[in-house]
Amino acid sequence: MNSFPTVVRTKHVGIVEFTPANQPHRFFDTWIEIEEVVHQVFHLSKRLKDVEDLAIVPILTGAGCFNTMLGQKLNKQAPNKPVVEVPVVARSYGAGTESGQLEIYAEWIQRELIDDHNVVIIDDIYDTGKTANDVTELMLEKFHPLSVQRAFLIRKRFDQVAYDPSDYFLFDLPGICAESGKPLFFAGMGMDLNYRYRNLDRVIDVNSGRSSK
Repeated sequence: MNSFPTVVRTKHVGIVEFTPANQPHRFFDTWIEIEEVVHQVFHLSKRLKDVEDLAIVPILTGAGCFNTMLGQKLNKQAPNKPVVEVPVVARSYGAGTESGQLEIYAEWIQRELIDDHNVVIIDDIYDTGKTANDVTELMLEKFHPLSVQRAFLIRKRFDQVAYDPSDYFLFDLPGICAESGKPLFFAGMGMDLNYRYRNLDRVIDVNSGRSSK
């Protein structure tokens, strides 16, 4: 099991005021600040900087922000290191907070970009694990990587979900709010709900949204 310094959190760390597009002004619970993300991505880049024949496979669109940060940190850690970035696109949530049918698009991936490379799949959140597991299966079935590892911005804790001990999790957050008993749905830092909140420089719980009254 890797000893990555995952930040484990059981409650939110603040409140942010925000007005989503075409929505009323709301207050949301903040779970992760951008400075913390930068710090954790730096730790991950230190783990990856010496990996030879590295291929980063971001799962878009949620991992876009995470991928950009990691690429920048890797460049600072090892300025002359060649890194291949090969995105795949996955979609399962649609317009709501309930996961639906998973669709993965990766037809454009050239074999030479994955074959004989050490692949690191990165994604925004590990919820049920289906998206990451399906992309991992795709890499192993259609290509011949030297190895496959995974890194996630957030692990959303559920007792019934199994985890791979070799995975990297930058943050470990609960799946259910201890105070309200409601499911948590995280957005911001590249993650969205129906195309909103993606631009936030922090991670919030969308389900905590409330008016100022």
